[in-house]
Amino acid sequence: MLLSHRAVTRAGGCCPFFHGMEPLESRQLLSGVAVSEMALDNGTAPQTTLSADASPQLQRTAPLYVNTGTQSYFLLKPGCRWEYLRTAGTKRERTVKTVLSTTRLVDGVVTRVLKEAHYTKTGSKPEQLEVVGEAYVAINTKTGDMVAFGQKASYLVAGKWVTQTWLAGKNGATRGVFLPGKPKVGNDFTKFLAPGEINAHGLVVSIRETVTTPAGTFKNCLKIKNYDPTDPGTVYFTYFAPGVGEVAGNSDKLTSFTRA
Repeated sequence: MLLSHRAVTRAGGCCPFFHGMEPLESRQLLSGVAVSEMALDNGTAPQTTLSADASPQLQRTAPLYVNTGTQSYFLLKPGCRWEYLRTAGTKRERTVKTVLSTTRLVDGVVTRVLKEAHYTKTGSKPEQLEVVGEAYVAINTKTGDMVAFGQKASYLVAGKWVTQTWLAGKNGATRGVFLPGKPKVGNDFTKFLAPGEINAHGLVVSIRETVTTPAGTFKNCLKIKNYDPTDPGTVYFTYFAPGVGEVAGNSDKLTSFTRA
């Protein structure tokens, strides 16, 4: 799902939930974006806070969207969990993504919360949690697209937790297509758009890729070129397997997948 420090520092990797925004320490804070040191959860990570008004009955306000179901290349069901690994020399990076049972009301739609946590380990040092975030998504029942409505991410910067958020319908941010429901080679789509903050696009490269990972070999995968038209250096590729979800991105590979 967009805000990850990791996504920027190594061109996205297997982190589509949080791709596209520059790390806080590298740019001026934009108006309308709240950035603050967050309270630590058990002294290690910022505690997630969700909208109190995200009740199921509000889904009637946008009947074209559902927040639980099976998309062509993603299982949006609470309890689904993916784990990825990337190694480079003595550095080890591990990412865990989970579909939560919680929801959040964004731009009139009750969305599903996807949580992502990114850890790094170098040499004999203990594993360190560096990024934790949420993406807010729902499936369009007409197109089959999985639509992104916003995201929140917190980073460990100089020993302190800071957070950034963008939400559709606020400060010019709009909904985007996180994953197309009926992809065709050559399809170009806007994934996330928040003026001055994020401008992430996707291009369907293939729908017949075979990807081998520690979790198995997956056929007929969707290959997406992820890019920012204003920054050519952000290009990277992600792969999604039917009925599973993301299985690889950059040098990250799926190591385990748990169905709900």
